Amino acid sequence: MNAPSPLQDRLLSFLKSEDVDVGEAIGPATPLLKTNLLDSLGLLKLALWIETEIGTRIDLETVDALRDWNTIENIVAFIEIRRSQTGPEA
Repeated sequence: MNAPSPLQDRLLSFLKSEDVDVGEAIGPATPLLKTNLLDSLGLLKLALWIETEIGTRIDLETVDALRDWNTIENIVAFIEIRRSQTGPEA
């Protein structure tokens, strides 16, 4: 198994700070929304965290949360794609 990237580590730290149960059972492909590990308020806080990570606002009407933010893998991919489109915040 590959070691988590620094971005994955920051994401896990964020989820822990939001009281999401990120015990040993959680992995890169663990569904966060479909299993209710992340609720609607957590989803809004995640959106703000992602905006900080990519350095720009997100139009939430263009995000399919179940597709883009359901797993750690999806969230990291979403951030990396957005960063490549906007460039990382300095």
